[in-house]
Amino acid sequence: NNNIDNKKIFIMQGNSGSDLIAKTLSSRGALVTIITCYLRQLPNIPVGLLANKLKSTNYHAIVVTSTEGLNNLLELAGDGKKLLTQVPIVVVSDRIANSAKKLKFNTIITAASADDHDIIQAIKRINP
Repeated sequence: NNNIDNKKIFIMQGNSGSDLIAKTLSSRGALVTIITCYLRQLPNIPVGLLANKLKSTNYHAIVVTSTEGLNNLLELAGDGKKLLTQVPIVVVSDRIANSAKKLKFNTIITAASADDHDIIQAIKRINP
């Protein structure tokens, strides 16, 4: 049964989360409550820290689970952006994959889902 009329749906999202799912569910009769329960913001770490890590370590993969995280990663990379885009990136959706492609990442692997098992399987698909 796909009927969601009068079903009570609780959505937890970040402070700048999309309201598309809430609008879609509401338009189909669901009673939606949205709670903003986390902040999406650039972490407060020195920009040079990530660039130094990228220069000193040969990473096998980077796992990114949100477009905001991807954008923050690039911002924090500083002068290491070119190195960052050369590391294979595992993402959990086509939307994030498209963003990574626009940002010139060389190798983009899309996991079947955001489930831990699927992310691990995606990492295993990267050539050593």
